[in-house]
Amino acid sequence: MIQSILTKIFAGAFLGGVVGALVTGDWIYILVWAFAMSAFILLAVFGGVRRGRGADPFAVARVETVTRTGREQDGAQELAVRLTVAPEGESAYQTTTLTHVRTDELRTFTPGTIVIVGRLGPQRPDVTITPVGPEAVTARAQQARTDQSIIPPASSVPAWETATTTTPGTLRPGTRLIPRGGQLAISLSIILVTAVATTIPAWGSIARAAESAAAADWDGTNLITGRFQQDAVDAVAEVVGGYEFTNIGFYDTYLVVDAPTTPGATTTDTYMYRYGRAWREGPEFIQPTDLEAELFDGSGLDFGQVAAAAELALEDAALDNADVYASVARDPAAEVDGPIISIYVSGDYGSKSYVFDFDLRLVRSS
Repeated sequence: MIQSILTKIFAGAFLGGVVGALVTGDWIYILVWAFAMSAFILLAVFGGVRRGRGADPFAVARVETVTRTGREQDGAQELAVRLTVAPEGESAYQTTTLTHVRTDELRTFTPGTIVIVGRLGPQRPDVTITPVGPEAVTARAQQARTDQSIIPPASSVPAWETATTTTPGTLRPGTRLIPRGGQLAISLSIILVTAVATTIPAWGSIARAAESAAAADWDGTNLITGRFQQDAVDAVAEVVGGYEFTNIGFYDTYLVVDAPTTPGATTTDTYMYRYGRAWREGPEFIQPTDLEAELFDGSGLDFGQVAAAAELALEDAALDNADVYASVARDPAAEVDGPIISIYVSGDYGSKSYVFDFDLRLVRSS
């Protein structure tokens, strides 16, 4: 039971990991689905080995009733023997088996007789009465002849029968009767809930991807030409502790931001936004010589203007197979009060640079 649940949980984690990796590209999700897939395979293989290996193939049993079927084979009577079977470490059950006994041996099969039976496996009730068994089972059978607690009373033991062409089977003792449709619903629910839980860190990215798809904007999640630059900057600001930055570099799938180590600090760190989340990378490689001159307040800026500026630059440049890069920083040479948007467009046969203010006025181009 536990193994079955774990198998479904890992199946859900695999599904969630695949979705998370496809939507965010985050390497953590790649590790998640790879681990979940490995665990799922191991559990499936282990379960198969356990089912194949089974439990102890012998058990002790008590004869409850004996009925002659009227058939004979090689001078032996065929008997339908009702047994209470007590496998060690498993639930006891009642079942019926057919056996052939010589007429002069019939007296050995009377109600209450303790016998040894061979089993086909833990998943099947079928048994065969055998005259001998392993030493441990033989000793247990001997003990059962004097200790009635070894085999419980027939009145307290459920039946477990194999289905035949004329009679229906019965469930293994302890089996909970759940309709097949209900079992499927439970299995799918476990997988779905686990998949959803696995993707919780990626919900923001999934929502942005869905919003872009709903608007038929297949470039919507691009952090230069798409629609979510403000969300990315807000995520970085939460890690920085404010909106004071010295430089923001925009790339297709990530941002690289330089900002004070802590609000009011005289040193700067590099911050990253990628996979739908932001974090601190560490000290900026080249510390600013005049931090106050480089700092700008991004709290009142609309960073969606970066995409608009990129569109204007791409349209004006008209370069084949163009790639575009963007950044936001102060530029004393631009003679603009506040930060500017720099756009660099590179194509097959040339490149162009543009500088805009946040009102999308072209400051200069080259």
